[in-house]
Amino acid sequence: MKTRSTPQRIYAFCLLCLSLPAMACQQSGGETLNLEVGAIEMQVIAHESLCVNDRDSVWNEWLVAALGSLYSVSTQLPLERLEVALLPGYVRSRRPPPVSSGKLKRSNPPMALFYVTPTAERASLLADWRAYHEFAHLLIPFPGIDDLWFVEGLASYYQHILPARAGHIHPNDAWDRILDNLERADGTGGSQLKLAELNRRVFNRSSTYVNDNKGQQRLYWTGAAMFLRIDTRLRAESNQRRSLDTALAALHRCCSDHFDRDDWSATKLVEKLGELSDPKVWHEEFQATVDTRAQPSWRKAMQRVGIERGILRLKISDDPDHREMRLQIAGPRQQPAS
Repeated sequence: MKTRSTPQRIYAFCLLCLSLPAMACQQSGGETLNLEVGAIEMQVIAHESLCVNDRDSVWNEWLVAALGSLYSVSTQLPLERLEVALLPGYVRSRRPPPVSSGKLKRSNPPMALFYVTPTAERASLLADWRAYHEFAHLLIPFPGIDDLWFVEGLASYYQHILPARAGHIHPNDAWDRILDNLERADGTGGSQLKLAELNRRVFNRSSTYVNDNKGQQRLYWTGAAMFLRIDTRLRAESNQRRSLDTALAALHRCCSDHFDRDDWSATKLVEKLGELSDPKVWHEEFQATVDTRAQPSWRKAMQRVGIERGILRLKISDDPDHREMRLQIAGPRQQPAS
């Protein structure tokens, strides 16, 4: 349901982002639509050029698909309402991306802001990773600034899996994207730093790491690699009875009422998620990540799903166990009715 404060809150959020002229945020004639995605009420407010009042518009289809994909992780999501602001992005390129940037603010209710290309095509918009990434942040409580790598790692791990589950990219493409990101992250800045130090530098606004975008890829995908290892180990060691999905779903059942506490940390989340699934797996993979230099480690995990990099394309194993694990992680799922 629309509240009187929504336009003002979105306007304030736009000003914080500083990546679009303020006049674009001051539109008083923007369009607003309320959508239901499963049990979540999503209010979309958009620049008038994007026409979200057409309930069947590609913008609404995209947002419903991205938010609805979270139900493939858990059926009891810790979220009742979400506000989304859409603004036209301005990227000087012959082929601008469908979504040039996104940001999630953990307000009450949470608010997501996306800068989009008004002429974006349906297929490329639905396959774009950014909305899946931002919405995946909501799967866990905020762990604090010192552990931003943890929540960004989780969102990065799911950002290609979720569109595959929603049927908007092929599962093999999801694995190709994941492996590509992991490989590229291993060649970026910050390779000699421990994770905590790289986290501090990346999110220190005066640091060249954030200004030059150096180290961010390594930081995010070091975290993503940890979640990949945890997910594949949980599945392999339990004959698919446990997984990252089931651990997060258990967290939602037990602790959704406490997500807004400000005393969460990566350590506390690992303890709780381990308690809800397999403490040994969570503890070992977490310690292997935080006790060494920031470096994505994925080869054993990719062996568990039967994937390796070939000369021209992925080499994908036909082993039934490998195929089943790939399907369970990134296979298509039914979306909730909206």
